[in-house]
Formats: sequence, C-alpha cells, structure tokens
Amino acid sequence: MAAAVQTEDNLVTGRSCGSCTLCCKIMGIRELDKPRLTWCSHCDKKRGCTIYETRPETCREFYCAWMTTGELGDHWKPLTSRMVLTHDRTRNWLIVHADPGRPDAWRTEPYLSDLRSWSRYMTPNGGRVMVFHGDRVIAVLQDGEQDLGPLLRDASEMGRRRSDDGETAVPASS
Repeated sequence: MAAAVQTEDNLVTGRSCGSCTLCCKIMGIRELDKPRLTWCSHCDKKRGCTIYETRPETCREFYCAWMTTGELGDHWKPLTSRMVLTHDRTRNWLIVHADPGRPDAWRTEPYLSDLRSWSRYMTPNGGRVMVFHGDRVIAVLQDGEQDLGPLLRDASEMGRRRSDDGETAVPASS
C-alpha cells in the first residue's frame, strides 16, 4: 500500500486521478479547516481543484493507495469503489475511508474478500485493516469484523499528526 506522503515519481504508470475527486470529500484538510466527510469548498466535482496551483502542502503530497500501488486492481479506483485507501505506516494499518454516500460498499464483493485477504496477511505481522465508516472505526478480520468505536476527533484529517511515513488515525478506544 502507499504512504500518505508520496511524490509523482511513485505513481503507477498509466494511473491518474482523472475525474475522481473523492479524497476532496472524504479526507479532512487542516490547512483549509475542512472537516472529513464534507466536500472541499475548492472542489469542482466536474473539473477538480479550483486552487490546484496554490493548494495546501497536504493536498500536494497526498496520493491514495490506488495511485501508488500497482497490485490494486482497477476496481479499487476511488471513483469506482467509493473508498479511498491509505496506509498508516506508523501503525501498519491499511485504512479504508468509506464514502458516506456508499458507507457499506466495503462489505460488498470483490472488496470484502480483498480486505479479509489483506487482513490474513497483515495481522500476523502486527498490521490491521481498518475501515473508517462514518464516525466509526471497524477492524476487518479474516472471518468477520470488530467495531472499535468512534473516531477520535477528526482523526482521518490529512496532516493531523504526521510521521515521515504517513498519516496517523486512531479510534477513541485506543
């Protein structure tokens, strides 16, 4: 998976945001005082970012995992899946940011099978697959799921607490 901080050199050849602006809705952006799960006031859903040349550093550095991970199939493009994938390398979490317009898309196929497969791989190595579903954090397990409770404040805000490897986000119960 990809870190939240990337450069254009790390992008998968042939992939681009194109008309996808889902991160402009799902992610919080500190520099713009934009809360998560609300559209950025600078996003034109048909054209993209209206302040692209002067957008905040956080937006300049952010690429979703679909843009940086060739192993992710095209069905994981956020515009298709209605989810933005990121990787918190500090905690070794794959984070699925679910679109509030399709909050249960991650529970449908082929997504759920992929998430459970990744959980089987990550869990023995101390990793987790976490779904940010509205104001909840849900751990995807190999054979089920566990609701861990509400997010701590605006934990999925881009730029909230950053390491050089990515973003951090925590459920309130941790």
